[in-house]
Amino acid sequence: MSKGTTLCFGRFLIDLPEGAHIKEMGQQSSFLYGDIYSEPFEGGAEGFKNKMALREADARAGKNQKNHKFDKVIPTSIPNTRIIITRDDNVFGRVFFQLEMYHWADGILFSMNEGPYDRNNIGPAAHEIETAIVARLRRRARDEIPTEPGFCIKDGFIADDGRTEHFEEAHMQINFLEWPDVWVSVFSQTVPKAGDESLLTRVYKVPETPLERAYIRTLRRGKREVNGFKGEELLDLLPTPDAIKQHYFHWEALGNVKDIFVPLLDLDLETATRPMKGPRPRPSLSDDQAIKLYDTILSTVRLRPTSAPVKTKANEPPKKPLGERAATGRTCPQTGWWKSEDEGVVAEWRRRHFNEGDVLPMARRRGQPNLWQKVKGEQPVDQFATVWRLEEYGEAPQGGPESAPKQASASPDGDVGSEAGPSSES
Repeated sequence: MSKGTTLCFGRFLIDLPEGAHIKEMGQQSSFLYGDIYSEPFEGGAEGFKNKMALREADARAGKNQKNHKFDKVIPTSIPNTRIIITRDDNVFGRVFFQLEMYHWADGILFSMNEGPYDRNNIGPAAHEIETAIVARLRRRARDEIPTEPGFCIKDGFIADDGRTEHFEEAHMQINFLEWPDVWVSVFSQTVPKAGDESLLTRVYKVPETPLERAYIRTLRRGKREVNGFKGEELLDLLPTPDAIKQHYFHWEALGNVKDIFVPLLDLDLETATRPMKGPRPRPSLSDDQAIKLYDTILSTVRLRPTSAPVKTKANEPPKKPLGERAATGRTCPQTGWWKSEDEGVVAEWRRRHFNEGDVLPMARRRGQPNLWQKVKGEQPVDQFATVWRLEEYGEAPQGGPESAPKQASASPDGDVGSEAGPSSES
């Protein structure tokens, strides 16, 4: 391990011995909406533009997933980015949409292909993918360990402080030049709900048969805490149809519900894995060597530390200029009063105070009432992604909305002063 390397996956680090490598398809990540893919693309910005022109032409010609029809290209303010929407009109009388995102950054082409979405969700999904993923995404060398908060993916990094609730998943398969029959898989995933049973609980629920007891040799099982993550492990020597015994070691920590810093964590090690062609090889590691390799790698799995310099007058950055814009989902870059200029925003949500570092929220606007709401005289309020504009510097008032700075100009809907200050929800 003295000549090994440290790699970042998701929000975690793992140390690998010399000779370890990640196969081209051995790393995949999902963030917020779905899987993010990456591939080298050296055509530059002009080459990306030409590639997207061809993809759009194909989309318009009907060359789409599941023969979907072309719907539209969504405008985006982020350079070297394209979002294409296709649709399926034949789903029991309903229309569903598929979203394709492409983003070129420093020689890497990132992409997503997600769906189906209904008509109400496709717009917000596209906007959030643009603002919460693409706007924060940059290229990352495989051995780069970022210091800022965020999520490592294959060839990239998404800056994110982890304060918003969302889904994350990271998988990495590790192979070894010295032991080609050995691989290690490490996996993390946000826990969506409570109630999953632990590794050993699941094992004990299915008692071993007399035949299994005769042929399966358990090297170790029990509880195992790794760098603060409480889990369980099972280390078995299993028979195969080839009359070869293989090591199968498994460690798992269940994590906490919807806590991206305490997700489900899983590490597997196998020996004597069958190659693409040819017979299954015998394990290149003895029992003691396999256990040593497993213990050494597992003990290094840990949350990636992040740091930020303490602000002082000497290093405090200049204020962002008035008129600075930031979209829903982005970290607020400047403490002050921010305004949404989208149509239909309810007055108390048109102008809000945010502190630097806050994740900018969705705004609220009046929705279309259904029949029952019309009868009751109710007006629904929907949330939607927006772009906030910095209007004024200053801290939040202590006395509530009444002490908020007032605006002399009228709002777009004619209200004068009604948008001054936050609502009681701030």
